[in-house]
Amino acid sequence: MVDLTSQLPVITNVSSPTNTQYAYGIWVYVNTWDPSQFKVIFNHKDVLNVYLMRNQPALCVDVKMSDESIISTIVTNSFPLQKWVYIIVSLDNQFLDIYLDGKLVKSVRLSNTNGTIFPVVPPKSPEVFLGNSNGTNKVYNGSNTAVTTVTTPFGAYVTRFFRWTTAMDPGTAWRYYLKGNGQTSIFG
Repeated sequence: MVDLTSQLPVITNVSSPTNTQYAYGIWVYVNTWDPSQFKVIFNHKDVLNVYLMRNQPALCVDVKMSDESIISTIVTNSFPLQKWVYIIVSLDNQFLDIYLDGKLVKSVRLSNTNGTIFPVVPPKSPEVFLGNSNGTNKVYNGSNTAVTTVTTPFGAYVTRFFRWTTAMDPGTAWRYYLKGNGQTSIFG
């Protein structure tokens, strides 16, 4: 279990880093809510950013596109607080799927209408950050315009952070959710 109020090391060792089909899973427990702080859960630098909005419990996912633009998606406006929640973010070339507690809650096609702009291919030398530890991290708050750069920690815990080298499917998402977070009962 990792406390996001501390400065955390960068994750640089990732299997098949340039795959365009991959997924990240993470258990999150938001302990305290400070509306003045931005709340990054994790960030794959220059590829993907998963965070909560500053002044409301809205879960957002930002994906960098091949034309350098950002597509920001609001997953839910009512992210649970003081409860363990399992988040899986899956990219399958141009499709973004987000699962909460083992269930698909959002699916978005990420491309322009003529199919020439897609999510950026992750770099060979990845940098993945937990929490607000990436000093160059920007949040978009569900829009396509950067709101601010985030550097301050926030009161949350994460555990069982994992990256798959393929896209996620509903059956696998459900099975990983049922494995639990290793900290407490997920059904309590």
